[in-house]
Amino acid sequence: MTPEINAEQREALERSEDLAAIREGIADMEAGRVLSLEELDTRIQAQLRS
Repeated sequence: MTPEINAEQREALERSEDLAAIREGIADMEAGRVLSLEELDTRIQAQLRS
């Protein structure tokens, strides 16, 4: 049986997950794993056409 967590614990977990995602995004940016706005737009438009 999985123990239930209270609202405070849930919020702390969500903050932790949010911080992990932000750190991952910063690492991607620093490593050059980014797209220009133009490239992003091109990819989105291509997906919408298919």
